[in-house]
Amino acid sequence: MLEGQFHDPLAVDVWSLGIILVEVLLQYHPFKMAKSMVDLALLIINRRTCYPRKISRETLNIIDLMLTIDPDERIKIELVEINISPLGNNCGRSRLRFD
Repeated sequence: MLEGQFHDPLAVDVWSLGIILVEVLLQYHPFKMAKSMVDLALLIINRRTCYPRKISRETLNIIDLMLTIDPDERIKIELVEINISPLGNNCGRSRLRFD
């Protein structure tokens, strides 16, 4: 999208859902440190973002798959299944599935 090229709309939706997932879990945007559009592009391209240790490994893995830069390599919407347990415990575990 940053390059002005056409992208598969479903791949863009997966990226957007990944951003929303981060915002819901952490209450901040994953690229919040960007001061300009150039900064934002560089953060995305260089994959510069940090997540707190309280996020479970499983959740981080799905976020990473959803925020893969190359849309052809990004996880497909049909394969996204998220067991959300940001604190790594079973309390309040939610299950999201996109079919």
